Amino acid sequence: MKKGMIRSKQFFLISFLFVVGIFFTSISSSQIKAKKDETKGVSNRNLSSYVTEEEWMPITKYEFSKVRVGLDQFLAFNFGGSKDVELGNLPYTTEQLNEDNLTPILTPTFYYLDGEKYISTIFDVGVPGDFDDGRPGSSSGLIIMDNEFTHEFGNLYGNYDPSIVFKNFKQYKKNGSNGSLSLKNVFELESSNDPSYHLKITQTMEYVSDDGRVLVTYEYQNLSTETITDYAFGSLLDTKLGEDDDVNIYYIGKKRGLYIENEGYRLDFRFDMPNGAANWQGTDYAGGGAFANNFISVDDTGQEQLGEDQAAEGMVAEVQGDSAIIFKTKPVTLKTGESTKLAYGVSVSAMDLAPKITSKNENGTYFGGNVTVEGTWQDIDSNSADLYAKINGKTPIKLNKDKLMNDPKNTVHDWAFEIPEAELSQTEDNQITIYLFDSDNNRSNEEVFTLKDNRKPILTLVETTGTIDGVSDFEGTLKWSDEDTDELAIYYSIDGGAKQLLSKVMNTDKGVEQTLAYKIPSLVLAGTKPMYKVEFWIEDNNKTSDSKELTLIKNNQPSIQADFSVEKTEIFETESNSYQATIINNAQEPSEWTDVVYETDAFPKNVIVDKTTVKVNGALVPEAQISFETDRKLKVALGKITPKTVTKITYDVHSLVAEPPITEAIIVNQTYKVSGKTHSETVVEKTSMVQTFTIKPQEPKINVLYLEDGNEAHELATEPIKEGKMGETIALSPKIIDGYRVSRITVDGMEQLPLPETITVEFGKDKEVIFYYEGKLEFKSAPTLLDFGTQTGNVHGMTVDSPEVVGSPLVISDTRATKQRWSLKAKITEPLTSLENDQVILTDVIKYKNSTEDILLTDADSVIFSHENKVSGAYDITANHWNKGEGFLMEFPPGSIKALGKYHAVMTITLENAK
Repeated sequence: MKKGMIRSKQFFLISFLFVVGIFFTSISSSQIKAKKDETKGVSNRNLSSYVTEEEWMPITKYEFSKVRVGLDQFLAFNFGGSKDVELGNLPYTTEQLNEDNLTPILTPTFYYLDGEKYISTIFDVGVPGDFDDGRPGSSSGLIIMDNEFTHEFGNLYGNYDPSIVFKNFKQYKKNGSNGSLSLKNVFELESSNDPSYHLKITQTMEYVSDDGRVLVTYEYQNLSTETITDYAFGSLLDTKLGEDDDVNIYYIGKKRGLYIENEGYRLDFRFDMPNGAANWQGTDYAGGGAFANNFISVDDTGQEQLGEDQAAEGMVAEVQGDSAIIFKTKPVTLKTGESTKLAYGVSVSAMDLAPKITSKNENGTYFGGNVTVEGTWQDIDSNSADLYAKINGKTPIKLNKDKLMNDPKNTVHDWAFEIPEAELSQTEDNQITIYLFDSDNNRSNEEVFTLKDNRKPILTLVETTGTIDGVSDFEGTLKWSDEDTDELAIYYSIDGGAKQLLSKVMNTDKGVEQTLAYKIPSLVLAGTKPMYKVEFWIEDNNKTSDSKELTLIKNNQPSIQADFSVEKTEIFETESNSYQATIINNAQEPSEWTDVVYETDAFPKNVIVDKTTVKVNGALVPEAQISFETDRKLKVALGKITPKTVTKITYDVHSLVAEPPITEAIIVNQTYKVSGKTHSETVVEKTSMVQTFTIKPQEPKINVLYLEDGNEAHELATEPIKEGKMGETIALSPKIIDGYRVSRITVDGMEQLPLPETITVEFGKDKEVIFYYEGKLEFKSAPTLLDFGTQTGNVHGMTVDSPEVVGSPLVISDTRATKQRWSLKAKITEPLTSLENDQVILTDVIKYKNSTEDILLTDADSVIFSHENKVSGAYDITANHWNKGEGFLMEFPPGSIKALGKYHAVMTITLENAK
C-alpha cells in the first residue's frame, strides 16, 4: 500500500521526480534467490573479524549481499531495496541522486529468501510500475537534527529543498564473511541555507558471522569550517515483515533492542554494540511522523531507558499498528574534521528453522575459576550445531570441541560446558550470552545471564587509635559489609606479624553495613613497646578488603595531685587575696594528659578574679586562655601537662564594695577541678581540697591631708585619721595655715567645685580628703609709727635717722612654691605737716637709706628695697636692715624749718613681685 503524507512537523527532505525511461517489469523472487550451489560451503565461520581486509572496490551493478542461513534460506541485504537489483541497474551518479529523487538508495534494506518466498523487512511496496515499488520510499535512512530543525532523507513523500545537495556520491563493495559482500556508501551533504552544514557521511553494511547479524554503521564527519553544536543523527525505518506491517513490536530485553514476529518470521534490531544508537523506540509509523513525534529535541530519550520490569524479553513495546523503528545518537558537538558514529544490527530468521536453546544458569556472583553452563537445545532439521558464549560483548568463544549432533532431529538435547577462567573478567561483572548456530547457519535465540564480580568486602574501623595498659584486653568496634558472600573471615596482625583470626561472621544481610564488637587479647599486646600497629582485613571466597590500621599506644593512666592554698584567712571588704594551685601528674611516662583545663568553684557576688594576675609557673597567661564569665568561675586552659612536671597557678581576687556594704562576714569556700584527656580521649580529672577565707565588713576611715599645691610632698599640717560608722557623715573644713591659702579640695581624687568652705564626706564611701594650699607673698607684720623723737632745730640744716619703730617690726612672709624677687615701694601720701598749723608743710625731707643710696620719697612710688627669699618663711627687714643703719630718715636743708613744733606725715609702703 502507498504510505500517506501525514506530517506532525515541517522537515526539509530531498525529493526528485524520476522520469528517465526505465522499463519496469515484474521479477519473481526466484530471480533474486541465490542458488544453493553458489554458496556451498559458506557455513564455515570467520570468528576473527567482521569482514575481510580486502580493499573496497566500486560497485559495477546493484546486487544483494547474501548469506546462507538454511538449506534453501538466505539473508540478503543492500542499500535501497530490491528494484535496482531486479533491474540490474548500474550505480547511480551524484547528479542522479540530486535530480532524480534517488534518496531511498541511502536506506539499508534486509530480506529473507525462504525457498521461493521473498520476505522483505522494510516497506517497499508501491503501485506496480511506479518508482517507489521495490524501493524503501517511506523510510528515512538518514536524519539530521538539532533543536531547531529536522532534515529527513530517503522519504519520497517529503518536501524538496534545493538548497541541500549531495556531492561525491560513491558506492563500494568488498568480500565479507560467510560468502557475503560488505557494502559502503560515501557521499557529502551540504546545506547552504540556515542551518548550514557540510558533512561527509559513510554508510557500511557487513555481515558479522559471530553474531549472525548485519551490522549497519554510519559515520558523520564535519567538513564545515565552523563547529556544529548539539546535532543528533538517526533513522526512521518503516518496517514490514511479510505481507503485513500492522504488527506488535516486542522488547528483546536487557536493553538490547526490539523485534517483530509475523507469519513465522522474526526481525531483530539490536543496539547493544559499540557505537550502538543511544536512543531507540518501537512506535507507530504515524504517516511518516514517527521520528518527529517521539524525538522532538536532540536530548529526548526512548525505550532504552526502561528496565526489566517494563521492557523484559517478549513484552510489548508498541501495540499492533503500522510498525516503525526509530533511533538516533545523543547530541554531539563536532569541530571541523571531527566525526561521530551510529550503529545497529539486524537479523531475519525463519522461526521454525531457528534452533532453540535454554539455559539453567541464572544471575549470580563470580568467585573465580571456570564457570559451568548447561541447558538444552532443539533443532527441527539441521544435522549438528555449535554452541557459543559471548562475554561482555567480546569475540564469542565456541564452547564445544566436537559438533553437537542433532540425532534424533527435533528432539530436546542436553548440553553442559565450562567457560575457562581466562575468558572471564576478574575485576568487573561478566554478562554471558549463550547462543547456537546450527549446521544450516541458523542462529538460535539468546540466553543471557550475569555473574556479578565478587565485590570485595568493605571494612571500617570505628576506632583508629587506642590506648592500652599492658594488662587489659583492648576492646574496639568495626563495621563491615559485603554484597555477595555468605560467610566471611576477619583477620588481624600485629606489627606485621602472624595472621590471626579475629572472627568469622555470617552475611545474613548482604550489602548492609553491620557492626562487630571485638577484643584483642592483652596477651598479644604484652610487652614494653610504647606503640603497636594492628592491621585488620576481611576475606571472602576470593576477595580481600582494603586493610585498615589501628594504632595502639601504651599510656599509663594519669595520677593527678591537686594542691591548693590561699594567702590570707581573712580580709576586709575592698581588699584582695591570692590563691596558689599546684598540679602534678604523678604517673610514669608515657602518660598523656592533654587539653587540661583548670576550673574553680563559683565565686560569691562582689568577689572577682583579676585576670591580669593569672600566672602559670610565674608567667602571665594570655587572655585568650582565661575565662571569668557570668558563671563566676575562673577557667584557665593549660594544654598538655607532662608527667612529673609541677604546674603552679597563681591569681588574685578582689572583694568589691557591696551595695549596700556588707554588715556581716562572708565565708568564701573554694576548690578547683582540673581535667584533661588521655590518649584514648577519656577524661581524667581531679578536685582539690577546700580553701576558705573570710571577708569582713569594713572599719571605715577617712584620711585627711593638707598639702602644698604643686609640691605634694610638702605636708603643711597633719590630721589624725577620721574613724566612724558605715554611712555616717562628717563635715570637714580646711585649716588656717600661716602664709598659705586654700587652692582646691579633692575627695577620693575628685575636685570639689566650686571651692567649698566646708566639705561633707561619708564613712565607707569616701576614703580620702585632701586640702591643697598655695603659698603667698605678704606682710607678716608692719610698724604703725616711726617716731623720730624730739630734735633741736638748726637753722643751718640737719639730718634725723634711726626712728623708733612703734608697733611690730616690718617682716615679709614668702611661702610661694616658686620663689621670686619681691620689692618694697614707698610714697608720701600726706606730707610732713605741723600739727599746730596745718599750713606749715615741710616737703622733700623724708628719705630711705638702703645699702647703696638715699632715696627721696615723694607722692609717687619709689622702690626702696628688693629681696629674694631662698626658703619659705619670714624675712625681718627691721632686724636685718633698719637696725644696721639703713631705713627711713629726714634731711632738713638750711632754713627749711619755718616753725617749731610737732610734725606728722603719712607714708604708704607697697609689697610686690619684682620681676
